[in-house]
Amino acid sequence: MNFSSAKIAKEHVLIDYKGVLSYDIISQLINRLKDEMNRLGEKLATYKRILIIMVEVLENASRYIDAHPEVKFDTQFLPYFTLAKKDFTYFIFSGNLVKMEDQETLQKKIDELNGLNQDELKQLYRKIISNGKFTDEGGAGLGFIEIAKTSNNKIQYSFDKVNELYVFYAINLELTN
Repeated sequence: MNFSSAKIAKEHVLIDYKGVLSYDIISQLINRLKDEMNRLGEKLATYKRILIIMVEVLENASRYIDAHPEVKFDTQFLPYFTLAKKDFTYFIFSGNLVKMEDQETLQKKIDELNGLNQDELKQLYRKIISNGKFTDEGGAGLGFIEIAKTSNNKIQYSFDKVNELYVFYAINLELTN
């Protein structure tokens, strides 16, 4: 489910991408973000917050697709990324396929982070950085923590069943200046 179509009018959309993700595409989207922030005369701090979240969201989707190449070209469920601004709030919408077996882990991780305040998120981040333990995917599980910490808001998400193997995972983030 693409949250953006229900909440944001077209005139508020700054970046709207749907398709296969690669490092080249991610680089192009980052350049587009820079151009949009310059056009809007946005503060560097706001640009950095959006950039951090954007990179985490896009890299997570890209890594997932690389790890499961069988879903890479299912055009009905291609990853998407949308950035919009309405008044003083930025909205980030993103979605991609994930294996149904990964849904519970993702949901649990997000729910745990949504239950923490900013100080608790910072403490958790420092704890993970200092213990040096990495996941099988190569990260330390910092991506979602970074997203929650940077957005200063709860991560809204949904999972929609695609078939017996996959669900479409979508997240909606809000950043207020």
